[in-house]
Amino acid sequence: MYKHTYIPKWSAVSPLTNTHIHTHAVALWWGIWMAAAPYVPKWCAVSPLWVTLLLVGVSGIPIMEKKYNEKFVGDHPLTAAYAQYKASTSILVPLPKF
Repeated sequence: MYKHTYIPKWSAVSPLTNTHIHTHAVALWWGIWMAAAPYVPKWCAVSPLWVTLLLVGVSGIPIMEKKYNEKFVGDHPLTAAYAQYKASTSILVPLPKF
């Protein structure tokens, strides 16, 4: 049986969330909106909300999850490690382990 002795790149990059790229994109859009909020109409919150909805529901996380679920299946040596990583991290919001 194959036993890996290294930390996979997806677990070393972000130990709190398994979609760190999307977390950063959402945080960036909301941060820009919060910085500009005193100077722009409140309906401008549609932009970061739209980006969040797209990344969470349409183009970001679902596509990435599908890709990795297909990659780490069957007799792949990291299937168990990936399943444990997914179970121990949140999807978008970095939450500590309890």
